[in-house]
Amino acid sequence: MDKITATLDGRFLRIRAQGPLSIDDVLQYHNKVQPLRDQLRGAPWVSVLQLDQVEQLPEQSIPLLLEGIKDAVSGGLVASAILLSNVRFSADVTAFWADIHQQCGLSYRFFETLPAAEGWLWANLRKAQRLPPE
Repeated sequence: MDKITATLDGRFLRIRAQGPLSIDDVLQYHNKVQPLRDQLRGAPWVSVLQLDQVEQLPEQSIPLLLEGIKDAVSGGLVASAILLSNVRFSADVTAFWADIHQQCGLSYRFFETLPAAEGWLWANLRKAQRLPPE
């Protein structure tokens, strides 16, 4: 079973990760996600990141995450919603992901439910596309 899955749903990139994750898993994430990001490049898009039992990532994975997210932002990523489940030390995990997104200049929020996350992402996507709110 893959620890990481990534799919496209219109202008939504959906990423699910099942922890714990090693540096090899982070490299696998990068290799799976980059072709999908390339398909979205050129117009606004959003991502939802669902992390289950994903806690501390290897220190050497941070530069790869930063590089990938900065590239995604330059390619049209306008917002990222993050859902954490079954995570110990959730304050530390939240701080880690908040720092990553802040360093990349990406709008982000943490959610407890997927419908709430999707609603927020839709609003951000519509704003980026200069569409009126629903």
